[in-house]
Amino acid sequence: MRYLLFLVLFLNVLDASTTIWFVEQSMAVEANPLMKYFLDMGVLPFLLAKLLIVSVSLRILWIYRDRKIAIYGASLCAIAYLMLAVYVVYSLQS
Repeated sequence: MRYLLFLVLFLNVLDASTTIWFVEQSMAVEANPLMKYFLDMGVLPFLLAKLLIVSVSLRILWIYRDRKIAIYGASLCAIAYLMLAVYVVYSLQS
């Protein structure tokens, strides 16, 4: 479970970095209204909000790590972030 949560955290940082880069290059817009609010405030508020939200969520999953629902939730997060990473790499090739 620990490695799975670290993977989610790493992919979250990767997602934040690519989001900032794509938005700054005018290649994309932030689709999440909450995160768009923070991104409109600047890069630092965006990063802090994104890391805080995910870190708190990961902490909750860690507290309940011995329950199947937490393992399923962490797995779903990792799969979603991996799919997003594949999409970003694919879109860069287009």
